[in-house]
Amino acid sequence: MRKRIALLAAALAVAVAHAQVGKITQQDWVAGRADAQRTSWIQSDAFISTASMEKPGFALRWRATLADQTQSADALSTGVVVGNLGFGSKPVSFITSRSNRVFAVDNDTGVVFWERAFDGPPANTNSATACAGETVSTAAATRPATLVPTIPVWRGLPERPAYTSGVGAPGEGVPAYLMDRAGRASPPPTAPAPTSNVAPRANEPPAPPLPQVVYTVSRDGRLHTLGLYSGKDVARPLPFLPASAHASDLIALNNVVYAATTGGCGGVADGVWAVDLGSGAVKVWNTDGGSPVGAPAFATDGTLFIAIGRRTSGGTGRVANALVALDPNALTVKDWFVQPNAEFVTAPVVFNAAGRDVVSTALRDGSVILLDASSLGGSTHAVELGRSVVPASSGGAYVPSGLATWEDPGGTRWLLMPTPTGLMAMRVATVGSAIVPLAAWSHTLREPLAPIVVNGVVFVVAGGPEAGVLYALDATTGRELWTSGAMIASPVRRPALWPGIGQVHVATSDNIVYAFGFSMERD
Repeated sequence: MRKRIALLAAALAVAVAHAQVGKITQQDWVAGRADAQRTSWIQSDAFISTASMEKPGFALRWRATLADQTQSADALSTGVVVGNLGFGSKPVSFITSRSNRVFAVDNDTGVVFWERAFDGPPANTNSATACAGETVSTAAATRPATLVPTIPVWRGLPERPAYTSGVGAPGEGVPAYLMDRAGRASPPPTAPAPTSNVAPRANEPPAPPLPQVVYTVSRDGRLHTLGLYSGKDVARPLPFLPASAHASDLIALNNVVYAATTGGCGGVADGVWAVDLGSGAVKVWNTDGGSPVGAPAFATDGTLFIAIGRRTSGGTGRVANALVALDPNALTVKDWFVQPNAEFVTAPVVFNAAGRDVVSTALRDGSVILLDASSLGGSTHAVELGRSVVPASSGGAYVPSGLATWEDPGGTRWLLMPTPTGLMAMRVATVGSAIVPLAAWSHTLREPLAPIVVNGVVFVVAGGPEAGVLYALDATTGRELWTSGAMIASPVRRPALWPGIGQVHVATSDNIVYAFGFSMERD
């Protein structure tokens, strides 16, 4: 009895502490690179801004070594985040590992909330089919996503009148905010509709709430639907990918989970895979030519885009060095873009510019290309909207780990790309009939990894063989706002970087997660 009372008191203390945070406008990081468009952009954060980053307080909050059962370095994926788990506003990161495990980590403390180890065969080590260091994929998990990111305006308990007695005012009974979930409580304030180029449909009913689960793939290729609180399967695991495939980060849209298989790892054909969560039906589109570059991205109308790299030795030549648009339901080709000497080296990102959806990727020569999502390359499949100037330092040898895009309050669209010597920012501008990325600023960094943007602040890690360094930059000027200095003790060789509420997390090559952020009265 005393133990139960102590636990209840602790839980209430947590609720009170979180209530001190107040209203938080926060878009959750629901998939690798943030969202279905793979923008790597969180539009709003209650604590992180260019002004707050110039003041004291942003610091190392915790570091956690996850109990990884593999000797492989760089075994941790980018985390995905739920910002309101349990009492108040409890942010939790879900991190997959090459050891066939998933960790739920409390963003406030670094404590492992739960850990799930999957059964399955050992990693495929057949030298004829295995990919060195990539035999077991570190595909980031995903939560259910939407085609247009949802930005809630509320955290914790709903608004309530000044009278807060648990008994209620005379004649009122129990206050509504204390009622259970049986439909008697007043709903929280409605979030403002996010801006997009998708016209609302007349008399369209409100969308049903998204499932509160996280999806991940185990080493045997099965898709697991895990409960946020327990890590247990809340639905039957579904056969999805061949065992030991090298899969891209997952994305779940409209009750379908998507992934790309790359590199021919495990003897698995390169292509795009989709599994229907209702029927369990799996569809596959094989490139039969080149290997997909990273994960698929989606336009606001649902069209799936995948970048295909150079031709592989096993390909028969069907699709290589191309950007392909697929129907999201049938996984059939809708459109494509190809150009001589245009080799795609980053996964696509999708954004709105000049009133249309635009798809962007980086090319082997160091330039960034923009394509019309509604008509890739026009009637010849070879016409671009615009392309950036090739950086003088490129030389074709450096391959950036990913692009990021964001829009400032004035409506200017920005693109960010790592280069051999730093991070380059481009403004997307309309020049006649072209839409062109124009160089705006650059910041010198050692082997930068793919950046993220949080409320006008760019976070980027200097990678390579030396200890990693996290930088915070003003996203409109490139001015350095903060740096982690020597706080990170290990190298960071893959872009495992993600935000939480007022925090930014980095996974290092020795499988340690570092959390930097503001205290927010939650420590």
